[in-house]
Amino acid sequence: MGVTIHYTGKLKDMAALPNLTLAVQNACRELGWRSIAIDERVLGTADILVFSDDVTSEEERWRFDTYAVDDRWRGVLVLPPECEPLWLTFSRDGALIVYDSGPSSFQLPGHYNARDRLFTKTQFGTPDTHIAICSLLHLVESCGVDLEVSDEGGYFENEDREQLQYLMGFLDEAIERMSSEEGRALLEEILGEEIEGEIEVRKKIGSPIPDWRRDWGISANEN
Repeated sequence: MGVTIHYTGKLKDMAALPNLTLAVQNACRELGWRSIAIDERVLGTADILVFSDDVTSEEERWRFDTYAVDDRWRGVLVLPPECEPLWLTFSRDGALIVYDSGPSSFQLPGHYNARDRLFTKTQFGTPDTHIAICSLLHLVESCGVDLEVSDEGGYFENEDREQLQYLMGFLDEAIERMSSEEGRALLEEILGEEIEGEIEVRKKIGSPIPDWRRDWGISANEN
């Protein structure tokens, strides 16, 4: 629950990637945000979520496909304060993508989850952070990335700060209510079962550990 920015895209010319990476890193330095440059070879197998338009059943429209992967993964991981990471990382063919590990990855070294429909939740940050993330996305557009962005806060499309502040404030209040006894009772009524333990309404977001380097990552070392 909370305001999230969803995005997909493709870099039209991979020769522009070094300039894009440098521009994003410079912008992060000005913001005082941490960023991590990524240049890795991803080798093994990957699961990716696939959407099918021609399937009528909502439950069957989404499925996981497994495929062999030998990719060079490059770009920048941006770590905004109190928000989920912003992945500006590209496959060899220029598509925005993230390779990370799922539960099976630790049992099957070299097996990844691949995500090409990316998102960054900003609800637990500030409106200023949300706006800065939108500015970074506009920056990568200017560097040659064809982006499709769906901003639940509406700012990317209309730059309406008041609307964004109102929406984030409204949802902050709703989230706080969910942690109260009244909120717990409402949730239990909706779910039809008793909730045990504390209800976590504000997930602490830390720096992600690069999963591809834990056990089986291989440096790209490509020209």
